[in-house]
Amino acid sequence: MKPPPPIRDPRLLGLCATCVHVRPVVSAKGSVFWLCREPTLPKYPPLPVRRCPGFAPEAE
Repeated sequence: MKPPPPIRDPRLLGLCATCVHVRPVVSAKGSVFWLCREPTLPKYPPLPVRRCPGFAPEAE
């Protein structure tokens, strides 16, 4: 099954919407979870994230 395109709505994800450390993970049942790959932070933070010490914006 092909994963859905990432949700980039900041109202739903907060800072994660534009962070280089986030990656969508799709479960076998089709649920989407947002994995933070920054090793010092929780892997699956509660969303939306409003403040984050590891936030790094995507390069445009």
